[in-house]
This record gives sequence, C-alpha cells and structure tokens, in this order.
Amino acid sequence: MEGLEKGKQNMPLANNKTDDLMDSIKMDISSDLLSLVHEKSSYLQLVKLFPLVPIIDQHGHESAVGMAGKVVEYLNQHAELPSAIREGINPYLNALTTLIEGYERSKFANVGRNVKGIDLLKFLMKEHGLKQTDLRKEVGGQSVVSELLSGKRRRKLNRKQIEALSKRFRVSPLVFFDQ
Repeated sequence: MEGLEKGKQNMPLANNKTDDLMDSIKMDISSDLLSLVHEKSSYLQLVKLFPLVPIIDQHGHESAVGMAGKVVEYLNQHAELPSAIREGINPYLNALTTLIEGYERSKFANVGRNVKGIDLLKFLMKEHGLKQTDLRKEVGGQSVVSELLSGKRRRKLNRKQIEALSKRFRVSPLVFFDQ
C-alpha cells in the first residue's frame, strides 16, 4: 500500500490547460466524479468525468450533448492548447459524438419518412411532456387539439397553426406538412 501511495506522489500533474477544461466541466458533473486524481492523459480524465457508454434515454442524450458542447466550447476558447492535450481531447470528442449520433439515428430513424404532421406533433408533445390544453394558444382550444390529434377532424393543420407550432418547438414549419 505504501508503494502505491508513493507512486501517486511521483505522478506528474496534468497540464494546467487540461485542468482548466476539467474545472469547467466539473461544474456540471455529479459530485461523485469530482474526486479525480490528476493524470497525464486528458482523454482518461474526460472518460472519468463523463464515461463513454451507450446512450439509452433522453436524459443520457441531453447530458452527452451538454458535455460535447462544453468540450467544443473549451477547445474554441483555447486555440493555443498544446497538441499533446488536443491528442487526448479530440478522440474523446469523436467517440462522444459517435455515441450521440448513434442514439439520434435509432431514436429518430423514422422522422421524415412518411410522417404526418399530426404524428410529429404527437411526438413533440410527448417529448416535451405537454397535454392537449398546453397547445390551445397555438392550435385554437383544447377541443380543436383533441380533434386534430384523434383524427376526427378532416382538416389538417393550417398555415397559422403550423407557424405557431414551429415557433413553439423551434423546428422548421416544413416538418408539420405531411410527407
């Protein structure tokens, strides 16, 4: 045990630039990951902060996208980083974005393929945890929303409704037109 402790004392500390990135990321990472030992490899530090595991749900996706954003932001703000540090950060970022893309491909595989505007609206409502009454402003009353979603209403979404929904969900109006 004493030999292990002695070995830790002799380990060189990570470069200050890597420490800056880790400090920036640590602010949003759970407290159990905050007690890291300094290592040479920025890649290993990043893996300890945010492990590269398959993304299986929306929370995991949001967390991974947030982590990727923080890493990209850090790289953009520190263009002068030594190549040794970038050599650890870039593969991590590549692996993380591959995991994000894989989740998005599986989750949204059918989006855009024979999707009706109403089906997309149902999906967006579910993803945002909305009820029919939450869309009365954009669509025109809870009964109108109910008729549209149930298919009882022969009419499709009109231009005004599409504009309001695209603004609320921050998507292109084109996604609400039947394809």
